[in-house]
Amino acid sequence: MNMVICVVISLVIWGTDFKDKKVELRQLESYKVAIYNTEQGIVLKGNPKEEGFSSAWFYIPENIKILPDDTLFIRIKVLKNTVRLRYFLLSEDKRVYLLGMKYIPESANWQEIEIPLINAKPFYSSNFPWSLLPDKKPSMYVFVENQNPGEFHVKISSVKVKGKTEDKK
Repeated sequence: MNMVICVVISLVIWGTDFKDKKVELRQLESYKVAIYNTEQGIVLKGNPKEEGFSSAWFYIPENIKILPDDTLFIRIKVLKNTVRLRYFLLSEDKRVYLLGMKYIPESANWQEIEIPLINAKPFYSSNFPWSLLPDKKPSMYVFVENQNPGEFHVKISSVKVKGKTEDKK
């Protein structure tokens, strides 16, 4: 009798705790948001008057191969407002970005959020997010935004992308 044992191992493909300063969060155009580092990670704060929204983003470089079967993990504390986390994953053929979204509710506690990238759908646009870094094709963009107009306060301690490998015996 033959027996097959399958072991699935999760590998960290990319990650940051924002303390190494390798990842730069940026404000999206005129969407006002203060961005600063603390011992616990990165803090985003905003209280926009006119537009009503705050938006910050970062990207994962093009040399990091991220697949739709991978998973995005974020450790986040949403102190004010609901977070709309949008990600744009570059398709395997590099012709279109795939858009995925996750809403994260307000909580005084740290939340461990797991987002399967397989749920992303094609996002057809001639300029967004392409125009953010016109000379590059990042593997992924991640946007952290307030869902509802008004005050916005978020702490992020880490972000990781994990993939799986199978080892059949």
